[in-house]
Amino acid sequence: MEGLGIMIVMTIFLWSLTKTIVNVSEKITEKLQKQNDLLEEIKYSINNKDT
Repeated sequence: MEGLGIMIVMTIFLWSLTKTIVNVSEKITEKLQKQNDLLEEIKYSINNKDT
């Protein structure tokens, strides 16, 4: 019974850790995508300014 409790606690801990890592990864991806979009807008703006 004690071993089962430890397994349950470890499973919950690993699940919450995984969920946290996934959330942070998604936020980083969103920020990088926004930066990429902004850079594309700047490049487009510069290219259209020359013409």
